[in-house]
Amino acid sequence: MSIQLADGASMSAFAADIMQQKYSHDLGGVPETWEQIADRVPEHVLAAVNADRSLIERVKQAKRKRKLMLGGRYLAATGLPLHQVQNCVLNRVHDSRKVGRTTSIRRQWHS
Repeated sequence: MSIQLADGASMSAFAADIMQQKYSHDLGGVPETWEQIADRVPEHVLAAVNADRSLIERVKQAKRKRKLMLGGRYLAATGLPLHQVQNCVLNRVHDSRKVGRTTSIRRQWHS
């Protein structure tokens, strides 16, 4: 059994279940469709780099047709208030090394 998409393409029932369970956001009690996911992700990701509207629209079309597929983390997290799309967290910390010691080590290493 397959699901018909708006562009006439089909998606297997298994793929549709995974899409709804893992990647679809809740829109007031109604899960997002593939087309809505394909629009949401480029809007948020490309807005972060101030992309031209024409580029955003081209990427949306490619995603709707499944010619471009971003990773699952992007499909699931993009557009949420606190989205996590990386495997790590980067925090700014104070360098506790003593300047004199590091400088002498660098001199020994590079001489």
